[in-house]
Amino acid sequence: VLAAPRDATGVARLVAQTLCQLHRPAEVVVADPAGLDLGELTAASVTVHSGPPTAPWVADWTDLTEDRPDTLLLDLLCAQEFSGADAVGHTPAADDYVFVPTLTPLLVRRSLLDTGTPPETWSRAGHRLFAVRGKEPS
Repeated sequence: VLAAPRDATGVARLVAQTLCQLHRPAEVVVADPAGLDLGELTAASVTVHSGPPTAPWVADWTDLTEDRPDTLLLDLLCAQEFSGADAVGHTPAADDYVFVPTLTPLLVRRSLLDTGTPPETWSRAGHRLFAVRGKEPS
């Protein structure tokens, strides 16, 4: 999970959303952890660090105002496993379980993210993009 909490409120949302996931992330990457108390995550055995992600899949949680259902990571990983896609996410058309030419990425293969190419070019470069419809948070 890539996260960008800026204050105690952001940290509280990050911790709550991370620890409620039915499938917890392997790591939480925070760009600037200075002055943030992320001890609750490490106490729950979630690795927290700055720098580049090391997990093979990366979920973007930089917008901590967004509500996330407790099944989000599980749903995204299942969709990726089913589809074999390089990225899974949403589209403005709310496409549901279909390959698409563009999407807003929610889960991305780290090697694709590391290329630094913008998501709107991924499909043209031969990467498979799979859309899933968002669920209401529970």
